[in-house]
Amino acid sequence: MAISSVRSGMDSPSDAIRDLAKSCQELLSKLLEAIQNETCPFKDNLRSSDVDHMVDRFEQWSSNLGALQPGESLSLQQRLRDSSAAREAISKALHDLRDSTSSAIEIASGNRHNRIADPILDQDVDPDDYDISSTDSESLASETQKPRNRPELASTSEIAELLRSIKLSIDSLFRASYSIRNSRLGASIREHRE
Repeated sequence: MAISSVRSGMDSPSDAIRDLAKSCQELLSKLLEAIQNETCPFKDNLRSSDVDHMVDRFEQWSSNLGALQPGESLSLQQRLRDSSAAREAISKALHDLRDSTSSAIEIASGNRHNRIADPILDQDVDPDDYDISSTDSESLASETQKPRNRPELASTSEIAELLRSIKLSIDSLFRASYSIRNSRLGASIREHRE
């Protein structure tokens, strides 16, 4: 299924999660390929093992919950049919994962510029104003000494932020899966007690 049809909401409700999960799986594999490619402009700055780990975690999540199963009783979509909140949370995390991965592929393949953000420092706030000492004497000593070298704030790149976003999206999917399992377990226990 093309990404554009998933984005436009034209997918059928019974397969929406499966289609999103399939799209994410394909995009994560493409991202890994792009980073491992010799022509990747960031090959030296990115570790393919990090992306490989993300691919493995996503595949673990999708297989554990049946996210890639067609609309049968074992599919995640079918299990979530009565829980719109869980379905929406999973769908949002999958959309975020898909969008971040797609953008990362564009950058890793050299089709889009990797923007670099300078460190943000509020010019009106002096970090030395927040110097906390354990004793008064240390505080007095720090006031009479030359100003300390402030730690350099590192700039960040767009691809680094996108990789963090991908990791966070996968983490969100795992957190949601715990909720799904706990609610199923609770329902099973309640049914058994009755």
